[in-house]
This record gives sequence, C-alpha cells and structure tokens, in this order.
Amino acid sequence: MNRNTVKTLLSDSEKQNRQQFCDDCGISQSNMLRMMINKVTPDAGCDDDFKEVKTDHVTIRFTNTLLKRICHQAKSEGYLSQSNWIRG
Repeated sequence: MNRNTVKTLLSDSEKQNRQQFCDDCGISQSNMLRMMINKVTPDAGCDDDFKEVKTDHVTIRFTNTLLKRICHQAKSEGYLSQSNWIRG
C-alpha cells in the first residue's frame, strides 16, 4: 500500500474537538480520518486492513466515558443487564 501524508493546519478549537471526538469514540486520530474518508468516498475507500471475523464472537472495546453513556442509555431503555442490552 502506498503511504501518503496529508498535513492540515487546524485551529486550537478544531484540534480540541478532534481529540475529544476520538477520545469519546475510543479510536485513534488516524483511524478517525480514515473512517471519514471512507464515509464520503466509499468506492475509493481502502479496506485492506479489514480483518474478517472467523468465529461467532466479536470483541468491542469502549472508553470508560463511552461505556458509561451506553450503560445509561441501555438502562433508560429498560435493559437490566449488559447481557440483555448487548443482544438488543
């Protein structure tokens, strides 16, 4: 894969917003940028790094902040345990 570098000057608030978004989503800044590019140009997106799951199990990691938000949302929707809301 060809490695290209793109540089953009951001204001302090743009940098802070970008970092907060990545922290909230639990993704790196480079992966966030790749997701945005793939979202707006799906035909040109690169999915070389996509690894197909070979089992019936998927592991998802959340930041503590995001997990708290998800738990709060699930409880407000009536799910009583993580086992229930993960299947929901």
